[in-house]
Amino acid sequence: MKAFWEATAAIVACRFTLSAQQVPDRAFRPTVENPAYGAGKGPVVCLDEAHHNFHTLDDRFWAFGELVRRDGYVVRAFRTKIDRPSLGECRILVISNAQPNSAEWDTYPYPTPSIRPAGRGCSR
Repeated sequence: MKAFWEATAAIVACRFTLSAQQVPDRAFRPTVENPAYGAGKGPVVCLDEAHHNFHTLDDRFWAFGELVRRDGYVVRAFRTKIDRPSLGECRILVISNAQPNSAEWDTYPYPTPSIRPAGRGCSR
């Protein structure tokens, strides 16, 4: 019976480990010894958050935003349609895990379909 309970405990422990969520490391404080720009004086880096993105600045890409800010860049969430006028002051646009709709993440086909229509680019 002891073996049964040990096996049950191991299975339960694995289930909780496997269902762990990705969370931002808000304690991450990167040191940038020689920043590319003075604080807030660099180009604007926009992170796409308008396409049901898995990574956002206030969540899973928090550490990325913190690192880029400490290198002097201005970091902004980009929550509008991507076109020339909306890109405005964005000098760098980061797109990570953009999705075509808000379906559950584990229901998407692989590879994930493009968020833009075929033949239409996003170049400036």
